[in-house]
Formats: sequence, C-alpha cells, structure tokens
Amino acid sequence: MIKKMADTAQPRQTRVINSSHHAEQKPLSLRPLLPQAREAAAQLIERHIGADWRISHKCDVRKDGRLLSADQCYAWLREGRERPGILVLSGADEPAVFWDMDRDEPSALRFQIPFGFTRRGPSIFVATLLRGERRLILEDMWCSAGQALMSVPFSARWRALNTAYQALIAQQLYLGMDLVLTKPMSLEEFARTAEPGTIWDFQPEAAGRKRLYYVIPGVRVGPSAGAISREAASKAHLAATTPQVNKNVLKRTTQFLTVRIAKVKVDPTTTLPDSYILESGDGQTVGRLCVTRMDQSKELRQKIKDAPDGFPAEVAWHTNFKKYEITKFLPADSPLSAADAFHEIHDESA
Repeated sequence: MIKKMADTAQPRQTRVINSSHHAEQKPLSLRPLLPQAREAAAQLIERHIGADWRISHKCDVRKDGRLLSADQCYAWLREGRERPGILVLSGADEPAVFWDMDRDEPSALRFQIPFGFTRRGPSIFVATLLRGERRLILEDMWCSAGQALMSVPFSARWRALNTAYQALIAQQLYLGMDLVLTKPMSLEEFARTAEPGTIWDFQPEAAGRKRLYYVIPGVRVGPSAGAISREAASKAHLAATTPQVNKNVLKRTTQFLTVRIAKVKVDPTTTLPDSYILESGDGQTVGRLCVTRMDQSKELRQKIKDAPDGFPAEVAWHTNFKKYEITKFLPADSPLSAADAFHEIHDESA
C-alpha cells in the first residue's frame, strides 16, 4: 500500500493550464512522489500487473501488418502527442497516482475515489493525461479491485473499464479537469476517418496483447489544442507586458557588458591638472577622463611620467560626470577598442 502518500509527496509544483472549460479554476497541480512513495507505488503496480509496464510499441507495418489483418483489433485516435501512462487508485484515503511514462515520474493526482471503490483492492488503468486541455482519458483497465485483467480479452476489460468510469465520473465534482472515456472503433471505421499526420492506437482483442501505435504518413503532427492555446496566451501576455525600450538605453546596457579599452593621454588643449583624454584603437579621441580620487590622481601622474605617449586602461562611463573613469590599468601591449565602442558622448549630445 502507498501509505500517506500525500504527506510524502514533494512540494506542489503548479503548472498553469489554459482551458475553455476550466479557465476560472485554479491550475492543475501535480506533486511528484518522494523516493519512498515512488518505490511503494512501483511495488504495488508490479504486484498486480507484473514487471512489464510497457503500454505500447510503434507499429511496424511489415512485421505487425499480419497481426492487424488476422486478429480482431480496435482503434482510437490520440488527441495529442502525449504518451499514455498508468493511473493507480489504491485507497479512498490515499491520493491517486499517475505514472508519466515519458518522464518515468509518478505524481500524486487530485482525484475523488467513490466510497467502497477500492475496498477489495486497487484498480490500475491505462490513461493519457493532457495537461494543456485538462483531460484525463481512460483507455484500458489492467487491474480491477485487486484482480489482474490482462488474462482476459480487451472487450472484457473494456466492460470493466466502462463500469469503473461510470462510478468515477459521478464523483469528480472538484477534479478541475475532464474525465474522459476513449472511443474505440473498428478498423473499417478507422480506414474511413484516418487523416494524414494523426496518431492512432491499435488494441488487439486477444488477451495479454499490448497495443500498437501508428503515425499516419503525411503532414507532420502539430501541437495539441492545449499547446496552441498556451502559446497564444504566452504571446499575448508578452505583448501586453513588454515595455517600450529606448534604443540608446538598450545599446548602453549591452555595451556595459563589453570591456572597453582606450589609451589615456594628457589633454594638450589645457594646462589644468588631471586633464586627460581617451584615444581609441583607430587614433580617434573618444572622450575625457574624470579623476575622482587623490590616490588615482597620483597614480595617473606616475603612469604618464613612465609613458609620456599614453598607456592603455579599461574604462567605463560615469553618468554623473559625463566622462569616462578608469576601472583597471592594463599592460602596455593591450589592444585598444574601436571608436564606435565609445558611444556615450554622441548619445548625450543627441
């Protein structure tokens, strides 16, 4: 048994889901099980259906074509691209568990189990959870009230599934999603309705046979309705919340992340102390230097004394002084940045 799984589940991970049926309800929540509860769920499943959890495999027309033509098979259309998983209802006081086969991840699923439904033992279903559409689609039943069903034909399992569905559907008043029963059809009906790019499941009638899935050649399978809805909502939200950005501000922000190196030289146009200009790699004067500290002033004078023609330094724009300031002194052979990297003077005058 999966004892007190609600207490052992990980903190809730909320996934925001858009749905025309449940737009005003809180988002569907899945709580991944902690390792201990995961192991308990795995043991319960293996105890009732064995170690082979494989639900389906891809249909190979050359190998499986004879099976489809020789055996009675049922077909149904997959509503999305999600793979079917395993739904476990083990007790009225324990949460339902949905085992996502794509992620190999079991999660606690909010589900209202009717009184007495699990009194004789757990029930295990094959189901597809469409998070975007808020739909849980019941497709097969492998265990009913503790009794394994894989030893009986699919039509018998279907009758048990239909009975279980009728009992469950009446209780899901606050499920927050639609509980749906898949609609199997004959191969003749499949041949009349199949469209290019759709995915179909084929379930043999014979006991113990797992299903096959097949993608009809043609147009590539597109996103599900829920995925389209989420993408549209995301784009609308982005358009409504994206601020208008001044191009010069964006340029300065980008440039701030780029190291700019200039040659520091004495300003020849004035005799004032601590007057320096900056020269780019192509010999252009790109700005003036501000000196804000006494120790830096002394260091600059010593640098100029040692290198009268100037020396390289890493610089950054000082907004208050409208000049550049040195952030780091560099070796004499350091490469200098091009003139267009020092755009602030032009921006300020624009």
